[in-house]
Amino acid sequence: MKKKGKNKVTLNGSQKRYLRSLGHHLEQMVIIGREGLSETLVQSTGDVLKARELIKV
Repeated sequence: MKKKGKNKVTLNGSQKRYLRSLGHHLEQMVIIGREGLSETLVQSTGDVLKARELIKV
């Protein structure tokens, strides 16, 4: 895992596959609707990530 920029992390292929396999069984926590991204959606997604660490969108 490499850090890029201020808050970006780059994962290699095997790391992505591992996280995808963990997320496969998760319940969808965030739904992006017709209105797309909003400040509220970004904030609530951040809150869920702090609590759960891995989420399905």
